[in-house]
Amino acid sequence: FRKKKQKKRRRRKLSVSCAGVTVSGIMQLKAVLCALSRYRPDVGYCQCLNYVAAVLLLVCEPETSFWILAAIVDFVMPEGYFSGTLMGAVADTRVLQTLVSKRLPVVAKHLIKLDTNLSAASLQWFVCIFVGVIPIHLTMRVWDLVIVHGSHVLFWVALAVLHLQQDRVISTKNEGEFFNVITTIGSGIEDESELMAAILKFRIPKATIAQLRTHERESLSFRLETESDDNGSSKVPNRHNRRTSTSNSGSSPRKDETSNAGVSRSSSGHDEPPRDDDGKYREDCFYDERKGVTV
Repeated sequence: FRKKKQKKRRRRKLSVSCAGVTVSGIMQLKAVLCALSRYRPDVGYCQCLNYVAAVLLLVCEPETSFWILAAIVDFVMPEGYFSGTLMGAVADTRVLQTLVSKRLPVVAKHLIKLDTNLSAASLQWFVCIFVGVIPIHLTMRVWDLVIVHGSHVLFWVALAVLHLQQDRVISTKNEGEFFNVITTIGSGIEDESELMAAILKFRIPKATIAQLRTHERESLSFRLETESDDNGSSKVPNRHNRRTSTSNSGSSPRKDETSNAGVSRSSSGHDEPPRDDDGKYREDCFYDERKGVTV
C-alpha cells in the first residue's frame, strides 16, 4: 500500500514538474497575478499577463516581479492596453497595418492579395510584448528597449521582424499558409545584432506614432458609439421615454438630431466619420494628407 502511494506521488511530481514548471513556480505566478488584480481591480486579469509575469519570475523574485508588472501596466504600456475591450492593443494593430503599408509595401500588397491582415497575430505580439514570438534572449533585449524608450518601440520591433522574414511571408499562397508562417515568424531569428540593426531601420518618431494612435482610438470609439446607437434605436422605448419624446416634440428638437448634426451619413443610413477639408476620409490615405504626419 505504501509503495502504491509513493508511485502516485512520483507521478504527480513528474506531471507537475514537466517542461521546467514546478509547483512553487505555479504558486508564485498565481500570487503575482492575484496581487495585480487587487492592485488594479479595473484591469483584473487580462490575457497574456501570465506570459509577461512568467518571464519576470525567471529573472526576479515574486515581489520584484509584481512591481515591475505593475509598472508595465501603469506607465509603460498605453491606457486601455489590458482592459476588457483591449482598446489600446486593437488600436495598435490598426496602426501597425498602416505602417506596414507605408514601410513594407511588398508585404502589404501580398496581404491584400491573400485578403487577410495582421490583426490577430499582432494583437498577441503587442499584448504579450513579444513573449513567445521571438527567442527569450531577444525578448529580454526588446523589453529593455520598451521600458527605457517607451511602448512605441513595439512598432519598430514588429516592422523589423516582418522585414527579416519578408521572404517567408510573401512565399505563402493562401491564408492558411500565411497563418502558419505568421504564428512562427520569430523562430528563424537568432542573431541579436541582426535584429537590432533591423530595428534601427524603422525608428519612426514617437510623435508620429502618438498621432496615429490617437486617430485609431477615436475611430474605434466612434464605431463603438455608432453600433451602440444603432442597437439602442432598434429597441422599443419604454413609457418614460415615450412621455419625454411626446412632451418635447413641439418645443425643441430631439437630442439625436442635434448631436448628429455634423455627422455625415452613407447611403445605407449609417454614420460615417467626418470628412477632411478636401472631402476625403479614407483611412488608407488619411495619414498622408494630414499635416505634420509623415509615415
